[in-house]
Amino acid sequence: MKPCPFCGSDDVGYSYGKHPDGHDLSFIACGGCGARGPARAYTSEWDDDESAAAWDMRHNT
Repeated sequence: MKPCPFCGSDDVGYSYGKHPDGHDLSFIACGGCGARGPARAYTSEWDDDESAAAWDMRHNT
C-alpha cells in the first residue's frame, strides 16, 4: 500500500466498521493522521483487496 497522501505516514492498514444501515465496511486507515480511504462493502477477504486498490488510487492535480 502507498503511504498516506495527507501526512506521508507508512502506518496504514486495514480497518473495518459499520455503515448506519448495518452493512459491514472495509477501508484503509492511517495511523499517523487518522485519514481513511474510500469504504467498501465487506463480505469477504476479497473486499480487502478492493479497499487497498481504492486507497492506492491517486487523482492527478
